[in-house]
Amino acid sequence: MLNSKVDQRNKKVLAISADVDLDDMAYDEEDGSYSFLCRCSGYYFITEEMLEKGVDIVGCNNCSLRIRVLYDVVEDEEDDE
Repeated sequence: MLNSKVDQRNKKVLAISADVDLDDMAYDEEDGSYSFLCRCSGYYFITEEMLEKGVDIVGCNNCSLRIRVLYDVVEDEEDDE
């Protein structure tokens, strides 16, 4: 019974308001980050480093909403020459 209460609490904490494709986010070359406008006029930010570590859920800097960033992992190709 205790586990189901913990699971319900975790679901509330990690509630995601939307899934956003990385291609739909604005890219900033200077710091290697992506941003997306929230409906509250705040922004969601995610960096390339965060994506490399597997982080794909980010919160708005102005409200409590969160999004999941959808992206494909591209493996570096090694030259066999």
